[in-house]
Formats: sequence, C-alpha cells, structure tokens
Amino acid sequence: MLENTDTKMANSTFTIEDIECVVGLIRRGDQASLAKARQKIGVPVSQVASFVGISENMLNKWENGKAKPEKGQLIAWRLKLGDFLDEKIAAYIGTANKDLITQFWEIMWRLNDLESPSQEIP
Repeated sequence: MLENTDTKMANSTFTIEDIECVVGLIRRGDQASLAKARQKIGVPVSQVASFVGISENMLNKWENGKAKPEKGQLIAWRLKLGDFLDEKIAAYIGTANKDLITQFWEIMWRLNDLESPSQEIP
C-alpha cells in the first residue's frame, strides 16, 4: 500500500529529488527497491506485470520477497519502471525529446555514483 508521501509523489509533479530517489531505487535493482520505485512512480501492479509477462499475483510475490524473478524478468521489470519514470522526467524537463531524456538519465545515474552506498534512500 502507498504511504501518504508516496501517494503525494505519485500524484504530483516530480522534483529533482524525487527523480533522483527513484533512479537510485531502480539502480539498486533488488526486489524491495523496485517495489518502492513502482509505488513512488504511481504505476499500478497490473501495468508492470503485463509488460513483464506475468500475473499481478506473481509481481506482488516478487515485491514481497515471496518469489524471485528470473534474470530476464528482473531486467524487464527495471526497464519498464524506467519507461514510466521517463514520463515524469519529460514533465520535469518540459520535453519528451528522447535524446534529452537519455542525457538526463545519464546525469542522474552518474550523480547516484557520488552518493555513499550506505546512504538510505527514503
């Protein structure tokens, strides 16, 4: 279930801090982080599950640590969350230009390198 702060983030314009947080979660790539990223972005389980080619029940099991995705499924999960984040980034930078969105991702990914690995992402 979404927390109040997550619901607020999902239903409003993302700030640079919000985007940085979600990029960090996607980058981590573990099941708990991807679940939190999906919630923060505000995308329903059904949309992600459909793209990955699994049932909503299975995605819920992944997110709760009751089942583990295969490597290809994990990659597809991360990519789909990235696609949804692209929409938030486009709104933030004011353009849907794919080249600019890609450059933005590269910058955010590199900035994430500068953070301490032990730093907790809210």
